[in-house]
Amino acid sequence: ILDDVCDQGPALRSAGSGQGSLSTIMTRGRHLGTATTLSLQKVVTACPPLLRANISDWIIVKQRVLKEFVFLLSEASALLPSHEILNLIHRKATEKPYSFLWIAPGRPDPDDVFHIGFGPGVNLKNFVAQVNDGRNNT
Repeated sequence: ILDDVCDQGPALRSAGSGQGSLSTIMTRGRHLGTATTLSLQKVVTACPPLLRANISDWIIVKQRVLKEFVFLLSEASALLPSHEILNLIHRKATEKPYSFLWIAPGRPDPDDVFHIGFGPGVNLKNFVAQVNDGRNNT
């Protein structure tokens, strides 16, 4: 488990070339039999594309910085038909204190990709239908 290390010099300075120790762990970890957990406050500025490309799961808490939230939307929205649906799922997932959205993009079942906390996956078809019903009733 690594906390706020993406802004630490030598671990990342050469990450773009794949030579930094953190990039080595992230890109070759499966060959070494290791798993890495990163805790980041600023994904946009602190986590280079090489590391982001190797992230298997995202745990996203309520975002206070719009730039970070827009970036996270763009990273994960390719898994959904629109940014708006992801925004609504995120709002639902983070409406309670200490709650979060867990995104597991490598899952083959689309209904097992987005999770509220560590609960079961969000059934996307039902979620979209509920959102649309709510709009039609207002």
